[in-house]
Amino acid sequence: MPFVKGQPRPLGAGRKKKEDPGAIGALSLMMRAGMTPDPWQIRVATTQGDQLLLCHRQAGKSTIVAAIALADALREPDSLILLLSRSMRQSGELFRKVKRFYNLVHPLPLSKDTEHALELSNGSRIISLPASEETIVGYSAVTRLILDEAARIPDGTYYAVRPMLAMSQGSLLALSSPFGRRGFFYEAWEGHIAEQHALDVATVEHLLADLHFPIEEFSDAPAMLVAPSFDEAQSFTWTRTFLPCTHNPRMAHRRRFLAHERRSIPDLWFRQEWLCEFVELGQVVFRFEDLQAMMSTQVQPLYGADGMLLPEVPLVVREDIDRLNVGNGVWTD
Repeated sequence: MPFVKGQPRPLGAGRKKKEDPGAIGALSLMMRAGMTPDPWQIRVATTQGDQLLLCHRQAGKSTIVAAIALADALREPDSLILLLSRSMRQSGELFRKVKRFYNLVHPLPLSKDTEHALELSNGSRIISLPASEETIVGYSAVTRLILDEAARIPDGTYYAVRPMLAMSQGSLLALSSPFGRRGFFYEAWEGHIAEQHALDVATVEHLLADLHFPIEEFSDAPAMLVAPSFDEAQSFTWTRTFLPCTHNPRMAHRRRFLAHERRSIPDLWFRQEWLCEFVELGQVVFRFEDLQAMMSTQVQPLYGADGMLLPEVPLVVREDIDRLNVGNGVWTD
């Protein structure tokens, strides 16, 4: 209804409704920045739990992850999002993308703004750090742990940061292009580690059978023990996103560039950077395929998971072992 001059305006008329910062999602941040999310980015932004992103170079993985980091901080007050990379420079690059999204939207006032950290007025923090055990072990209750170029992060650092998610029930997002057939990222992607499988009650009990939790000591405070003995809220399995250049429609318009790359760099490097293959770079004594061929499920192991000799494995003792002349490595008469 048009307003008549001289008449009082209705309460709230002409005022723009204030936007709820917590409702601004990662995809909305990208679109406000003039970017159209790709289907795989939409999937990553809407997936809950731990994720592995194996993508070719310049695919846009750090862009969607930066938007996710800021959206997490807006949605959940007092949250802590850590951005880890192998070096401070790499971590700073991802953090700058987070700040660019913030500067476009200004969803909340800032309580703190430094070169490597943002603190929002709702208490949430986004901090970028190098992947060094000495600089990261002091953080706890992490809401989202983001590992940039995860294949290049040392295994020791990965093992040191995982406990940060224990009490917060936070999630881990590791993004990378391949970097050799070794390390936690490769093991997790290829499924060589046991956390691939869902943890049912029986598996949990088996894995923790040798641990004793003195629950009875806290019997005088039953209110503190309301939490169930088995947490079914988390699946503790990875959601994988695989994006070689051949799966990215945007790269179809960069075919001449890819052709130039293929003739300019060694084939192994091209397969690693653009086809997302875990290849062996440098000099190796045995190929990975050769080592895999040496393994057999038909041979019973001598030692169990605890490092102890399995009792059911019979020991074969050679009676003529004393005839071996250790000094010169030949048999004696």
